[in-house]
Amino acid sequence: MNGTALLPSGIAGVLGGSIAIFTAIFSLLLLRTEKVNRLMVVGVVLGFAGIVLIARPWEGADNPIDLTGVF
Repeated sequence: MNGTALLPSGIAGVLGGSIAIFTAIFSLLLLRTEKVNRLMVVGVVLGFAGIVLIARPWEGADNPIDLTGVF
């Protein structure tokens, strides 16, 4: 089953934008020519913070968003 099938379409669409975050991380890890700068680190950290805010894991069992779909 696709993880997005467990999520409302709006949440799934927003989380689809997280692909750019993972692209930045893997380019830093795998491409030796890519240099880490402060702006890139801030962007990745803010992106992950946004994902956490969307997922709202602190709501526990009352959370309408299935965390399995987010992961």
